[in-house]
Amino acid sequence: MKYILIVFIVICQLGGLLLLFFNMTWAIVAFSIYGVALLTLLIIFILERRKEKKEEMDYDDCDY
Repeated sequence: MKYILIVFIVICQLGGLLLLFFNMTWAIVAFSIYGVALLTLLIIFILERRKEKKEEMDYDDCDY
């Protein structure tokens, strides 16, 4: 899921830059989609990191 979002973000960013030369309206749409996808990816990374931190805290209580 994360890799698909990263590829989609790159495509939207490059497409938005290309569309700036042809149609400003579609460029704004492409950059808007880029922003939403980037925000979604950041939220996924933050939630995943919090989950990892919680798991690390659980392992700290183990007796070796």
